Amino acid sequence: MPIPISEQQQLQRSMNVITQSKLISSGIDPLRARRIVNVFKAYCQDDTAILCRILELAGFGILTPGEQRSFEGKVHWLVEGTSVRTVELGELDSMTDNCVQLVHELNAEYDGWYTEID
Repeated sequence: MPIPISEQQQLQRSMNVITQSKLISSGIDPLRARRIVNVFKAYCQDDTAILCRILELAGFGILTPGEQRSFEGKVHWLVEGTSVRTVELGELDSMTDNCVQLVHELNAEYDGWYTEID
C-alpha cells in the first residue's frame, strides 16, 4: 500500500532539515541560488517518458532521462530533474512537496534531492 502524500511530504520535509543543516555546516550560503537535482524512480518505461514530460512542463531540466537500474531485484528507471533555487528551508519544502505531488498518479516515486558543495 502506497504511503499517503501528506506522509511522504512530511518525510521529505524532515530530510530537508537534516540536509540543509549539513550543507550550512559545510559552508554553503542557504540564500545563494544553486543547481538542485531532484531524483525520481519510475517503475515502467511508459511512466518514465510521462514523468520527463511532466517535469519539463513544471520547469525542470532533465539531467538523466530514464536510465534503467536495478535495486534489490526491482527494475526502475532513474530520472533526474534539475532546477536553480536556494536551499532556504521554505523553498526546499515547497520544492519537495511539489515533487511528491507530481509523481502521485504515476507508477513512480520521488527519492529526494542533492546539490554540489563548492
